[in-house]
Amino acid sequence: MASKSSDLPPSAKAFGRDVPHTDTLLEFIKNMEATNGRGIALSLVAYTDLLLELCLTVSFVQLEDKELNKIFRSDGAPLSDLSAKIKLARALGIINEEMRRQLDVIREIRNEFAHSMIDVDFDSKVIKEKCKGLSLKKLDNSYGASRPSNLLEFRDVSIYCIIALRGYLVAKIERNETSAKVRWLEPFLGKRE
Repeated sequence: MASKSSDLPPSAKAFGRDVPHTDTLLEFIKNMEATNGRGIALSLVAYTDLLLELCLTVSFVQLEDKELNKIFRSDGAPLSDLSAKIKLARALGIINEEMRRQLDVIREIRNEFAHSMIDVDFDSKVIKEKCKGLSLKKLDNSYGASRPSNLLEFRDVSIYCIIALRGYLVAKIERNETSAKVRWLEPFLGKRE
């Protein structure tokens, strides 16, 4: 279930023709074993990037699509890259300092996969080194200290961040603390009762 592109803000349209429904993410996670490391990294970070953009958008005053494009999409847009979105989300209190650190590591790992001229995976030296900066335990102290594989740590930290950002969106909507049009968020957030 996805919403029509014509109903979506520019930030959601940029992710693809349709905003992925929550069920789409859950299905992707269930089938992750069949996806290579590069695909997992690029997909999870693209989803995280979209969520950050949506969290920022609902934190803004009501803006028209044209204005949002100037912020997120056009040449020289101040929030066109993930790094800028992470910094602003931290400055606005959308994420805490530890999540900012973890998102920066995730971003760096994504960049290695996206821009490497050689074939890299989660066992590659450069990725292994960057994965040392990931820690689900630092985000949530209830998780044990045992470290799974680099791929699993990346996946778990990414999913934790996705869930936290989604929670921020839901809370903003439920408390009526957004001036953004909520109708385009409904399909993305999943079934609400």
